[in-house]
Amino acid sequence: MRVCVVTTGELFGGAERQNLTLMKALHGLGVCCELVVFFDAELANRARSLGFPVTVLTRRHALDRYCARQLERLLLERAPVAVSLHGYVGALHLATGRWRGPVVKTEHGFVESAFVPLRQRIKPRIYRAAENWAARRLRAHVVYVTQDLRSRCQREHAALVGHVIFNGIEPIDASGLPRPPEYDPGRMNLAIVGRIEPVKGVDLAIRALTSVRMPANAQLHVIGTGPIQPALEKLAVDLRVRDRVTFHGFRANSYDYIAHAEALLMPSRHEGLPYTALEAMALETPLIASRVGGLAEACRHESTALLVSPENPEELAAAIEKLHADHALGWRLRESARHDVQTRFSADTMARRYLEVLSEAGFDTTENTGTTKNAGSPAMGTRCSRGG
Repeated sequence: MRVCVVTTGELFGGAERQNLTLMKALHGLGVCCELVVFFDAELANRARSLGFPVTVLTRRHALDRYCARQLERLLLERAPVAVSLHGYVGALHLATGRWRGPVVKTEHGFVESAFVPLRQRIKPRIYRAAENWAARRLRAHVVYVTQDLRSRCQREHAALVGHVIFNGIEPIDASGLPRPPEYDPGRMNLAIVGRIEPVKGVDLAIRALTSVRMPANAQLHVIGTGPIQPALEKLAVDLRVRDRVTFHGFRANSYDYIAHAEALLMPSRHEGLPYTALEAMALETPLIASRVGGLAEACRHESTALLVSPENPEELAAAIEKLHADHALGWRLRESARHDVQTRFSADTMARRYLEVLSEAGFDTTENTGTTKNAGSPAMGTRCSRGG
């Protein structure tokens, strides 16, 4: 069988990591996978490095009929093929053509309007409405990465068949990851990893540093970039904790910073099921997170993580203090989190659930080999190999 993963490919974040993880796991189950993107960027490069065929569609503007025909011809050449769809760009281009084969659309999350200025809400709402129209036209089955996200989309997706499949992650070997030189061994190094934007709650972690409950040796490391970094740096100066906050910018070796941190902080105002949280669990780094969205759903308080109330720097500081004082708690969190990753959040579990959804959508998932008209694509051969 064959699956085309259609996504924008402009940025590289949690959704794109899920794309790659899903393709690798499906390949391990004998499924031929191909990536179709609209931007030749980081996602496309990583897919090529893994041996997957990549098609970059030429798009001249937001909704390009020529691009839609490109996508339609590609899928018809690959037939029989199922489509794993991510994002509004692919959905709109696919829906304006003649394709009516099996489509599984994944909902990774959407912008919380409460944290976005009013003038910036109009365009995303238009895109969202167009994406929902496209999903209905394609009769797509929708996969939500958490039950919370499914509940939030219940009204707008009332006409669609929905499923909940947690994001999955492959095992990570932390033994060879070097300790970042910025981590002082005499300090309690706390990490926040991800894009710096209001919903991530980095400001709450900075405010927590002023609490009397915060360990005196705590050092906050922020790994990532984003539009509000200057405001956060000013906040740290105003609160007189600038020397306890280090902004590292983007780091390709983020695993190093997660693996050697005493805790990964996610004081988010809302989340889906972020891969950074799963990576911390896989790397056996204690997770301290807000009790919101997919974090509240996926994590068990004092078993796999410490959960705190959102918008509460004092409670965040208290959780950090508790972890600092109770070494046995840290070990329990590590062991339980590792077990959850191996069972509830494994890449193999995610891929098998996607195959079940594809089967329900009308695709024959029992046919794991076959030929195609495009014999030149490495992943489209009879053995579904990734590099020819």
